[in-house]
Amino acid sequence: MKKLFTLLFTILLSTVFLSAQNKTFVPDDNFEQELINLGYDSGALDDSVLTSNINSVVSLDLSNKGISDLSGIEGFVSLDSLNVYNNLLTTLDLTSNSNLQNLNCNNNGLTSLDLSGNPLLDEVYCELNQLQNIDLSGNFQLERLYINDNSLSNIDLLINDKLVILHINNNNLNTLNLSNNDDLLDLACQSNELTSLDLRNGKNESLFFLETLNNSNLYCIDVDDTTHFYSLINNSHPGFLLDAQHEFSTDCNNAFGCMDPNACNYDAFYSIDTSNGNICIFPTDSIFSATACDEYVFNGDTLTTSGIFYDTLVNSVTCDSVITLNLTINSSNSGDLTITACDYYLWEGDSLTQSSTNVKTLTNINGCDSIATLNLTINYSNSGSDSITRCDSYFWPTTQLTYS
Repeated sequence: MKKLFTLLFTILLSTVFLSAQNKTFVPDDNFEQELINLGYDSGALDDSVLTSNINSVVSLDLSNKGISDLSGIEGFVSLDSLNVYNNLLTTLDLTSNSNLQNLNCNNNGLTSLDLSGNPLLDEVYCELNQLQNIDLSGNFQLERLYINDNSLSNIDLLINDKLVILHINNNNLNTLNLSNNDDLLDLACQSNELTSLDLRNGKNESLFFLETLNNSNLYCIDVDDTTHFYSLINNSHPGFLLDAQHEFSTDCNNAFGCMDPNACNYDAFYSIDTSNGNICIFPTDSIFSATACDEYVFNGDTLTTSGIFYDTLVNSVTCDSVITLNLTINSSNSGDLTITACDYYLWEGDSLTQSSTNVKTLTNINGCDSIATLNLTINYSNSGSDSITRCDSYFWPTTQLTYS
């Protein structure tokens, strides 16, 4: 607790001291050392610089200095140009530098960039960082934005109607709307995840450079005049680099469709063919054979005879499909058998010892049921003995033999 109190007291004392001396706090030693090298500070490193030495500086180059914390930049209130290229910054807050016009913060590790206090900013280089979003709604004078190689998934530039150059390659953009940027001359947005690009700003003829390569899911680009763009493409304009599947339309939302006149859903209104995308629907006729016992249900009908049958199916785009059925009907059969036996009777593996009526379901040669009924009568054998005494011999009538 004592150490914490001492630390807080030291910070408070330093703040009071700096305020009393009109100094600006500069905690990063590499930043302060460069201010010493530039003559804005002197003596040993003490985490501060006289505010009067920096408040009139208009241009500051701090590139390649290993700076990780730019605290103190707020003292440069007259700054209109700042270069912090290739440092170790992760956050950059320039809200106090209201006169800033040019910024280069390329090749840092920036995840946060606050430009909300820079209404005069007209040129920003912020490539090779880790920005996932950026707010440029307060930068009405912005003309040139180079923000390649970040992690941007969306960006709103509709308020930046003075934008002339936009390089936003190698990000994660799905959509890019530049319909309010009528001064745009140069656009590079390759290697994103674009599915929508809107260039309908009323001055497409001014666009002299357009690079949209490596956006595999971008099939249609909204423009004011498709003839102008197709003319440039057909004449191999060196400033236009597009993927092969990219097409132009004045209304991409209604441009996609099937352009194959043999398809059921063909419409001459469509301007972008999607027949390779399985959107075209064609008639599909099919033939199949079936074999059944006694009956077969086909499209709700019960069929009891062999023959060829047809059914026509109609889908949502009134595309007929004819199904042909080649049907074979095999019949079940039945039969009765009357048997009289002595003592027992073997039938289909069963030993029957009583008179009875028996029914079995068998399979005939066509694979259908065969119902067999056995009417069985069982008679039983019997035996007996007689004792006979005779002199000399005996004739047994039953066997017609004489015994002596």
